[in-house]
Amino acid sequence: MRFDKILLFGLAALVGFGLVFAFSFAVKNEQPVTAKVTGENKEGTLISDKKRVFETRSSGTMESGDVLIELTPRIMSPDRLIVKFAINTHSVDLAGFDLKEITTLNYDGKVIKPDDANSLSGHHSFGLIFFNIGSPIEDFRIRIRGIPREEERVFEWTGN
Repeated sequence: MRFDKILLFGLAALVGFGLVFAFSFAVKNEQPVTAKVTGENKEGTLISDKKRVFETRSSGTMESGDVLIELTPRIMSPDRLIVKFAINTHSVDLAGFDLKEITTLNYDGKVIKPDDANSLSGHHSFGLIFFNIGSPIEDFRIRIRGIPREEERVFEWTGN
């Protein structure tokens, strides 16, 4: 009976590690995202069905005491920017960090916090960050403060 429990636990752990590995591999090899952008640009010119390619930006490592953060802008509409995140670590509990409080979007001289973001937990978190931008933007930076090992991480995208 005891051997059966050990075997079952071992198999469950192996499957769990396999799923985490497979998902992290899929995120790392993701192709740049093409998003439709509609609305007006800074000069007031109508942009219709313009395609924008966003590449994933990353910061950090999976080494002890560090956290790997990967951000990919997914959708930009006239009033909304949605950014996908993958945050992974082997040694830091992510539950103590609130992306709505420690993240800012910098563009056109403005600095705003997210309207919403999925919660972090454990050592592997995936989700979305939502920003209300009012109109499409060309160049922008996302800053995340306080997640180890770096005090501030800056992710930057510029217009095509």
